[in-house]
Amino acid sequence: MKQPPLYLVAGIFLLGAVLFVSWLYLESRKSNDATTESAPASASPVIETNGTDANEVYASLDEENFGEARRLIAEIKSPMLRESLKTEMNQLIEAKLHAGAEDQTLLDLFLTEQCPYEDFWLEVAMRVRLSADVEHAVQWFEAHKGVMKPPLRERAALALCRHYGNLLEWQKAREMHSYIEDEKLAKVVDGEIGGAMERRLRRDVLANPQMTMASLLKKDSPYEVFWLEVAMNELLLKRPLEAGEWYQSAKATLLPEQHERIALACLRMQLGQNQIKEAREWRPLIVSSELAEVVDRELGVEVEE
Repeated sequence: MKQPPLYLVAGIFLLGAVLFVSWLYLESRKSNDATTESAPASASPVIETNGTDANEVYASLDEENFGEARRLIAEIKSPMLRESLKTEMNQLIEAKLHAGAEDQTLLDLFLTEQCPYEDFWLEVAMRVRLSADVEHAVQWFEAHKGVMKPPLRERAALALCRHYGNLLEWQKAREMHSYIEDEKLAKVVDGEIGGAMERRLRRDVLANPQMTMASLLKKDSPYEVFWLEVAMNELLLKRPLEAGEWYQSAKATLLPEQHERIALACLRMQLGQNQIKEAREWRPLIVSSELAEVVDRELGVEVEE
């Protein structure tokens, strides 16, 4: 008996599969329709809680009545829905503030009793204005810092602090830091300023090693003495010959606490290169007992507790 071609068999099988899937789909639709018809009339796709639902929140957001929207969101019991609506509202506020980047009255709104935004949004508004008109934003802060309530002043200063930090103008950033009263926030920002100081110093010492190192040795240097180690470390890493030349020319004039920091940079550099013997030659220059204890541990010397 002659066998039918394989393509004919495959075609019949495929047609049967399609018909079966179609039948399953139709049965599923019938089941869903029956369930919908039997559901109570009060069923709604919108979560309702205490008379507040998402539609009411959206209506307030459409009217840009953010205060009312916040109140309504707070009444919703579902944590997932509440957080979702908060996120949508915050995205809308941020977009609105960015849209007003060129508006010179944008910041003035935060000084009014009718301001629809919470205090922390002033930081965002300041960032927006700084990106559009630095001079105006700085002048606005100077003109109003004395009359702003502390939480607003703190947020405006925070934006300026981070702006200056990004520019590595850490001294200006530190001035703004003085307006931040929240201890946790101040600690975070202090770390950010320290990072800006380090990046600035590493940049400057490579651009002009002699002048930068000389400035660090001055009594009125804005950098504390421990920054000498950071600067010397950068030179040793990237300009070792210049680091050696500078040290030979300056070591006779170094104060003990300055010499200690230079020695520490050299010691740790050689220790990192597994030059243990050479690293230990710098140890006598470490005069601080507290620092000496740390260094001895790094060198593997047994330290008495």
